[in-house]
Amino acid sequence: LDLTQVRQVAWERPPGLAVVGGLLAAVLAGALVFAVAKPGHRESGPAALVTLAAPWLLLPPVLLAGAAQVTPMWQLRYLLFCLPAAALLIVAAASMLPVRFGAAALAVVLAAALAGQSVVRPAVATDDIRAVSRLLGARARPGDAVVFGQLGRRLIMAAYPAGFARLRDIGGNASPAYRNTLYGKNVSQVVLDRRLASVRRFWLIQYMTSEPARFYGAASPPYPFCALHTWQLHGSTVTLYLRCAGTAGQ
Repeated sequence: LDLTQVRQVAWERPPGLAVVGGLLAAVLAGALVFAVAKPGHRESGPAALVTLAAPWLLLPPVLLAGAAQVTPMWQLRYLLFCLPAAALLIVAAASMLPVRFGAAALAVVLAAALAGQSVVRPAVATDDIRAVSRLLGARARPGDAVVFGQLGRRLIMAAYPAGFARLRDIGGNASPAYRNTLYGKNVSQVVLDRRLASVRRFWLIQYMTSEPARFYGAASPPYPFCALHTWQLHGSTVTLYLRCAGTAGQ
């Protein structure tokens, strides 16, 4: 986590102090149990798995939630690496049961995990970036350009490049400093306007917006580009702009 950008995750509320205290109590209880356990039981078998997995599962949330009380730092995705520890604990618990009960316990865990998918996964994707690539793949023409309204939308091209095969990204800064970065960097509006001078059609991809601009370019008539059509997709607005009649250019 880049500490100079922590405000970008400030929108997600961290667990309260009560939750942090509960997690810390669980860590301390686990440490106490294994402190009094027989040493021979900690070196192999289920006890060894628990010795490894319990701190792995519990300590990172405690530390991250505690730090988030002081500065924005809480994001659930930062803790995804703890999930394998939960799997190890389940295996350790099942291995200490008789075979017939262990198999039944694993079946119950599997059923609960499948049932929980409806909670942790939305029924409909809120940001269908594949749909953007499919749209451009079907409708873009050779010579068309693409402009990303926000840096985050450029990730669509990185994730699903097939739809952009016939498009030129004229809004991206191709200097070595940004060429291989995840988001890249957009050029200034002055540079973009200069590049648009040789373009007849371009696609503007933005985060969802209810009313995309009817015209693009100059602040007052004659406008260089007119909106030909707009597609509202899950999470994105895609607008095709065509050079307005009577304006210079191809």
